[in-house]
Amino acid sequence: MKKITLSSIIFLLLPILAACGASVAADETQAQERIVITADIAAIDGEIVHIAAGIGASFALLSTGELWSWGDALRVLPETAPWVAEKVDIPGDVIYVATFGNERNLNSHYSNPHGFLHGDLHYVHAMAITSDNELWGWGFNGHGQLGNGRQEINMRLTPTMVMSAISSVSVGDTITSAIDNDGMLWTWGQNFGSSMGVSVSLLEVTGHAQSIMNNARQVSVASGHTLVINDDGELWGWGNNGALGIGWTSTGIPHLMRCSRGTLIHSNGRVVRHPYPEKIMDNVVSIAAGFNFSLALTEDGHLYAMGSNGDGRAGSGTLDGEPYPAWIPYPIRIMENVAYIAASLRHAAAITNDGHLYTWGANAIGQLGNGTTESQYIPQRIKSDVLMIAVSGGSSNTHMLAVTACGSLWGWGCNRLGQLGVDPAELVYSAVPILIRPGV
Repeated sequence: MKKITLSSIIFLLLPILAACGASVAADETQAQERIVITADIAAIDGEIVHIAAGIGASFALLSTGELWSWGDALRVLPETAPWVAEKVDIPGDVIYVATFGNERNLNSHYSNPHGFLHGDLHYVHAMAITSDNELWGWGFNGHGQLGNGRQEINMRLTPTMVMSAISSVSVGDTITSAIDNDGMLWTWGQNFGSSMGVSVSLLEVTGHAQSIMNNARQVSVASGHTLVINDDGELWGWGNNGALGIGWTSTGIPHLMRCSRGTLIHSNGRVVRHPYPEKIMDNVVSIAAGFNFSLALTEDGHLYAMGSNGDGRAGSGTLDGEPYPAWIPYPIRIMENVAYIAASLRHAAAITNDGHLYTWGANAIGQLGNGTTESQYIPQRIKSDVLMIAVSGGSSNTHMLAVTACGSLWGWGCNRLGQLGVDPAELVYSAVPILIRPGV
């Protein structure tokens, strides 16, 4: 496949303080200055109308209905270099794609804080909706998150039709939620943190869709909780109540509150899971769920955050105490004039009505694109003329993608699996946006 040489792209890479994994020492010899970056997604020739990012995987959806991917995590053609784009074979025209993911070490139940080591497991899958409203899924299915009624250790790399009459979908690390044409919300996967919205065992797994609520318009899932906007613009949530903005406070501060169902939310500094839908706020048009935190965008362009402010992920300021505590019990406004939002597990992004891109939160591998590897506690502007943004899950292998008004595609953060469209031997990570494909 012919390569595109993106000449005259000069940018400064900071010393590799915290690249994508514990093997960073081997990569510290890479040059700090790079004059030319070469991307191998020449096959993506057309207008990009949607993008998605997961652990080690990137997607671009064209106006023609073609879906293209690159990155090693969800390779359909394993013999192809992971940074080379390949077309995803799904019958019909694709109108939407969602992916997220996480990284887990095979020897530990918890996320590996040191990055992608040999033996780690990609908790990443993807779901796509076609023009005839069919839902297709592929990737990791160890928790039944593909919705095909199975649990599979091996990656399923061939897209499989899961449901019909689906209008929207959201993907977390071990869970999937979809809304059908009648507004019914369905969910399947692992019930971590009661994120499935049903009163079942904390870690119960189901590969079959469970109906949760009707009149749903938009859904966002991540890891441990779920957010839903209904037809009236009301925001509802369930799962880890610390992320829901319904009165949970930091551990050690006694605080009792009961929801409308009488369920005890918090007692004696211990988190109690909240398996039932609970109303959070009104007039919401867009939502984004991260790890223990939530973002909500209202009709008037105000962006609200709630939940954990660890690493600055809520974007409300420092962690020195009130009014910016480590945990935010109720929604607080952090930005105005916002048009688009996205959240990863520990960082987030927003696009204003005038196209300015802001990022904040954890930044160990430059995933905020601000030229540093330090956490950012308030939204910081990093780029202009941005139309859309995609963020991957995970904490140490994450990356972002952005499309500008002229149709150019940019990326930053981790590239160890080729998810920025560049040979990892040339670039391990970038703390600033790099041009992946020029505008068309």
